Formats: sequence, C-alpha cells, structure tokens
Amino acid sequence: MNGPGKCQGRSICIHPERISTLRPRERDVLAGIVAGCSNKVIAYQLGISPRTVEVHRANIMRNLEARHIALVICAAVEALRLGLYTDLPPVFAPLLAYLLHDTQEPAAEVPLPGPRSRQAG
Repeated sequence: MNGPGKCQGRSICIHPERISTLRPRERDVLAGIVAGCSNKVIAYQLGISPRTVEVHRANIMRNLEARHIALVICAAVEALRLGLYTDLPPVFAPLLAYLLHDTQEPAAEVPLPGPRSRQAG
C-alpha cells in the first residue's frame, strides 16, 4: 500500500469507506477472505455452510461492484488500516492483526475442520 486509496501504485476502484455498506455477516466473511482462509474454513469458523459463504462472497462482489476479489481485499485492508473496518469476528482478528503488523507475535492458528470419519460398509 502506498497510501490511502492506493494499491500497488494504482488507484483502487473500491473506496475503503464502501466496506461499511456491507451487511454484518458479509463483513465477517470478508474478514476470512482477507485472512486468506478458504470458503470451507470460513464456513467452519462462522458456523455456516460453505455454500452460504459462496453466496456472501458473491454479494460482496456485487455490492462493491468489484470485478476481482483482489480489489475487494485491497479495499478491505485499507479500511482496516484506516480504522473504518473494526467489527471483526474474534476468530479472524488475531490473524488480521498479525497480517497488518499490529503485533510482533505470530497469530494464533485458525483451527481447521478435522477429517470426516468414513462410514464403514
């Protein structure tokens, strides 16, 4: 980031302030996306289905009028840096703080869903 509204030297199409227009659950999903988690991990952490995560992700893209998820992530990170995006779900907050260099300690690992047991027979 080179300053407010910049992503790798280019103007971003999505202003960080627009993150606040998302619904609370969409912002929760966005936090997981920014943290680098897969849809399945986000679903597990938020207690929703992976399909619901996909729907929220599509809504985020549509509501922010973004063509690429990278632009959404760039805007979200900038919003986090500017303090415009503060209502993070507790499960992703430590990882995002570490990614934003707010702490020198490694982030707590995001627990992953365990392997499913196979049915015999």
